[in-house]
Amino acid sequence: MSTSVDAMPHAALYIRDALELKPVVDDVSPPPLSHRPPDRLSVLTEEERDQAGAQWPGWWRAILSLEARTHEPSDRRDFAAWLAPMAAERARTVGDPPDFDALTGSPTLKKAVVELFREAHNWSDHTRSPDPGEAYIPWAITRDVAEEVAARHGVSPREVRGVVILLGVEGVWSNVLEPGVVVCSLGCLGDDAIATDLVRTAFETGLYR
Repeated sequence: MSTSVDAMPHAALYIRDALELKPVVDDVSPPPLSHRPPDRLSVLTEEERDQAGAQWPGWWRAILSLEARTHEPSDRRDFAAWLAPMAAERARTVGDPPDFDALTGSPTLKKAVVELFREAHNWSDHTRSPDPGEAYIPWAITRDVAEEVAARHGVSPREVRGVVILLGVEGVWSNVLEPGVVVCSLGCLGDDAIATDLVRTAFETGLYR
């Protein structure tokens, strides 16, 4: 089981919430951040916010897809060889500061991201989890569910893998991003039964991906 509470998804959510963007709500769009960012409505006009709201979901999906890729099993003994293609994919699909050229096709969103990303990134480092040490799923849950899933499917526990991407958003919310990858709110970890179900979902869906 691999888990993360990373800055980039939280920076994107900061930009969404600080600008009060209204993207089309789908299963992958989480609730508002639990720590609300300051008002940055002045960065865009009302018309531009509508445009950026329409452009934001595509960027969000690209961010989550890249996040999932970083958790894929790989031989990282040669870290530079692993990092180079990941960095290239990030530049191509998500964009890098300060220019975020990947967003050239979404110019209004690009304007907002270029303006707010440094602020959003710094904010996310400090507020995406009130206690990062408590943000991860207890090992006992992961172990027990891995053994259960392995026994049910007649495979070695070493073949049971999953990813949980954690977000500091309101409430109890989760979604299966792709086979083997679950995105959920930190609030899901406050209930062992919910956390167990999420781990089971990640393991079960990822077993034959």
